[in-house]
Amino acid sequence: MRFHEHLAAGALLALIRHRRDRAAALTCIAGAVLLDLDHYVLYAWRSGDWSPLGAWRYDRYRNHPPQPGDTRPRFGSLRSWLHWPWLAVPLWLLLAAGVPRARPFVAGMLLHLLLDTHWPQFDRAAWRRAAGRCEYCGSAHFERDVYAIGSSRAVWCADCARAVVSRRRRSDLMASASAQRPAAVSAAAAPAARAPAPGSRHRPPPRRVRRPA
Repeated sequence: MRFHEHLAAGALLALIRHRRDRAAALTCIAGAVLLDLDHYVLYAWRSGDWSPLGAWRYDRYRNHPPQPGDTRPRFGSLRSWLHWPWLAVPLWLLLAAGVPRARPFVAGMLLHLLLDTHWPQFDRAAWRRAAGRCEYCGSAHFERDVYAIGSSRAVWCADCARAVVSRRRRSDLMASASAQRPAAVSAAAAPAARAPAPGSRHRPPPRRVRRPA
């Protein structure tokens, strides 16, 4: 999810749980958004660019499939172990049990993880069918995930997923263009009332005058 979506969800949770405690509400909202700092740290570490503006620009295009001629770098997944629910959730729960004052912050963190959870990745049948490899390119050396394709699911690496999405978009655009082309041709072939040529005299048809009987 995007930053503003996590911010809105954290504000809603703070309004429900900590309506009368401003400090707890702000702590809850902070927990809901600060978890994404690992994206910035990983981007800066891999790219060498510690500018927040550069990270913001990268975030605007990193999830879009590259177009022909697009040579902008992409640095793969920017999720650290803080975004791994099976590891992070027990740690946050232990923190909440040991430090009661940290519970609003932990609640925001858990909400963030819940909203970021990619539920198709729990499809065991897809993982068994893939047998540890990308079902598109067959590679086992890259990070893979489960992607939904209509009613079915497939295990792909990130590069193959972007390639498939880009190809599907191009095919959809071509289909829509081909569907509009016959309509344009038929509209052009249909007889239409033509305006009189410039300089020509256009006389309206004479009116019939009824004579009294």
